[in-house]
Amino acid sequence: MSVSASRFVYTLFALIALSSLLGYGPSLFPLINVVVFLYPAYFSVRAIESANKQEKMKWLMYWVIYGAFAIAECTAGILLYVIPSFHKLKTIFLLWCMAPVDWNGSHVIYMNIIRPFFYKAKPKVEEISTKVSEAVDNIKPQDVSTVASNVITSSPKGKTQIKDPSEWSL
Repeated sequence: MSVSASRFVYTLFALIALSSLLGYGPSLFPLINVVVFLYPAYFSVRAIESANKQEKMKWLMYWVIYGAFAIAECTAGILLYVIPSFHKLKTIFLLWCMAPVDWNGSHVIYMNIIRPFFYKAKPKVEEISTKVSEAVDNIKPQDVSTVASNVITSSPKGKTQIKDPSEWSL
């Protein structure tokens, strides 16, 4: 008796979603992380190695959303964990983002939020990027060593230490 890979994946998603809804989410964190990270990573590599542009776009959108969600989660910090069912909502959200349907979360969020924001912010981001690149290009190696010698010192035991900021002479 053989079970197809897609049926297995759908079953796994359903079990994780169901157990998360029923309150068994925290004990499933390792499995959930495997599903929301390794599963997309595997299919991303497959997409990279294929000539299918739509498949590449699908997984790129997932990773943009995954990254944006991770930044939002870090920024909100402990506040999110005060929400009673945050881990359940996170799991369901990420499963929706990688769901093998046309209206999955990655596509919907990317097309309706991320993409318009990107095109609105693109000129300003490119201007800042150009200024940063110019500033980095103008740094001379001796400037870096001068700053380093003013910030880093050696202790009597030969260990490298960072000087107290009040002692820096930049």
